[in-house]
Amino acid sequence: MKELKIGDILADRRSRKGVTQEEVAEYAGVSKASVSKWENGLSYPDITILPLLATYYNISIDELLGYRPQLEDREIRKKYREFSAKFAERPFHKVLEEVRDFIRSYDSCYPLLLSMVQLYINNYMLAASQKEGEMLLDEAKELCVRILTESEDTLLKKDALTMESLICLMRKEPEEVFALLGRKLRPMLPGDLFIISAYQMIGETGQAMEYTQALLYQYLVIYIDLMGTYFTVGSREQQEECLNRIRKLAEAFDMERLMPHKLASVYGGAMMHYAALQDEDKVIENFLAYVHLIEREWKNFSIHGDKFFDKLDGWVQDIGLNTEMPRDKRLVRKDMVSSVVGNPVFDSVRHNPEFQKLENRLKDLEDEPNQ
Repeated sequence: MKELKIGDILADRRSRKGVTQEEVAEYAGVSKASVSKWENGLSYPDITILPLLATYYNISIDELLGYRPQLEDREIRKKYREFSAKFAERPFHKVLEEVRDFIRSYDSCYPLLLSMVQLYINNYMLAASQKEGEMLLDEAKELCVRILTESEDTLLKKDALTMESLICLMRKEPEEVFALLGRKLRPMLPGDLFIISAYQMIGETGQAMEYTQALLYQYLVIYIDLMGTYFTVGSREQQEECLNRIRKLAEAFDMERLMPHKLASVYGGAMMHYAALQDEDKVIENFLAYVHLIEREWKNFSIHGDKFFDKLDGWVQDIGLNTEMPRDKRLVRKDMVSSVVGNPVFDSVRHNPEFQKLENRLKDLEDEPNQ
């Protein structure tokens, strides 16, 4: 348990109020010596006096005790990055216990709980066993349920519902997803566009442009994800056209620089698909694009703008979005290499000299510094 800092807080508040220890003692009905002992950490006020002192200094009892049940967004982001880095450096179970202890300290800070859900989702695969990983997903799901049942923040609850649905998909529980979200796809309501139009209406064109870029960026991410799904369920002809359209959009928006992580997943998925079909030419074609992209953007897998999206960085900072990848860079890079190197999916094409050259280029990248 953390040491109470009530003495320091009492001394600070008295100084701010500009009163003497005698005046505080008279108000609280105690001796000056008692006030002095409180402020010097030699003793604590009686519990019955705490409400009086809180009223006198116009603060809550929680503030008086130095207890902070809530964290600011920047503190949550900082803690997420700290834990993410620790998962890449230290034994999984030790970091997990540290995370759990931290959650217990701020178990009513629902934005923190949602952030820790994302942390669990992005690192559960590091668990020592599949069973332990599944238990961690269960733990993440329980945090989502807590947010949904206890939080009064509508937007936060919506995000928690989305996260819970994702966890159900990861656990291969489609019926649970239907139970949470329903079975029918509803039309998208352009609420975000209304916000942008409202800013235009009051003459704040800069804010309107920033949000327009942010919305467009997010739709590009959604587009790539949907095209990835289209690729997996479409016919051979549709798959070819799907990749063709992704390439055209990627070129139009310079997406290999703008969002390299999304394009890397497209190329990697295409490689696996064509490897299963034993289409060596297509595997090599997409592998070449995959390696070229990773080599060029190896140190820059982050959320950032460019000349076209010149206001995106402002939105990222304003919304409190973590500009780094949701997982530690070292783990992301390791997965990018291990998804190909040694992956039995590619055994049918691994004899190809061109494949071997590209695989070696990936291995060389894994040895580079992670700065």
